[in-house]
Amino acid sequence: MKKLLSVVLIIFLQMSMLQAQPAPKGNFKKNYNQDCAKCTDPWVGEIFYKIWGICPSDGGGSNLYCDINWWNGGSWNSYAHLTNIIRNKFTGSLANGKAYIFVKPENVNLGLGKAGHIGWGFQLSNGTFYCGATENYSKGNIGDYIVLAGNDNDFWAELCYNQESMFRKMKALNYTQYKIVGVKKPNIAAAKRATEEIQGKGFQGISNNCLDHTYTVLAAYGLNFFQLPSRQIFLFPNKWFNEFYPNVNGNGVYGMNL
Repeated sequence: MKKLLSVVLIIFLQMSMLQAQPAPKGNFKKNYNQDCAKCTDPWVGEIFYKIWGICPSDGGGSNLYCDINWWNGGSWNSYAHLTNIIRNKFTGSLANGKAYIFVKPENVNLGLGKAGHIGWGFQLSNGTFYCGATENYSKGNIGDYIVLAGNDNDFWAELCYNQESMFRKMKALNYTQYKIVGVKKPNIAAAKRATEEIQGKGFQGISNNCLDHTYTVLAAYGLNFFQLPSRQIFLFPNKWFNEFYPNVNGNGVYGMNL
């Protein structure tokens, strides 16, 4: 009986911690035609927005990433080919990369302490950054805590031109602390693939939540078993964040403020 009660309590706490604050003004529903100035080549604009989460240009036309010469010199043979070109553009080799975790420690108060909510970030091969999270902005109903694979789990991810713009993005979405760790020869392509996989995985209170998704992305990027705290032991984002590689780069137990 005690074992059953413990299991029920764990399920309740995990489901409770996943109820987030009201949805931010993040880019969850990526619609290039509604949100962006149009590129001269419609495929370039549509695919770039879908893959990297931001408009390719403020002005449209052939400016910035709308310029077809960014993408294999303007040469591709299909939509799928161009998709791979744009996906792989920033995922080449990097001698020394950086991985980040971000936390909202005050996100949910369970009465037993704040469980929190967590997101991720990592450096790309051209020195820019990519960050995101699986937010699951539930409506407070029990069914909201279970999102079937393929349905919207309020995942978002965006390309940021530098670390400062990544920090501004996370802070705007109410994340308050971060930790950073250096990664030698990160597998950026694997981490990017992982972000697209978790977007389609749905969401459940146990084993498929914001913490599990963050773990998946960082492990793919190249963090090892000793750098990533156990998800089975440290169930809640706040505690997992505190346990995360605290003595590297001056992170400390509670990380650094955004």
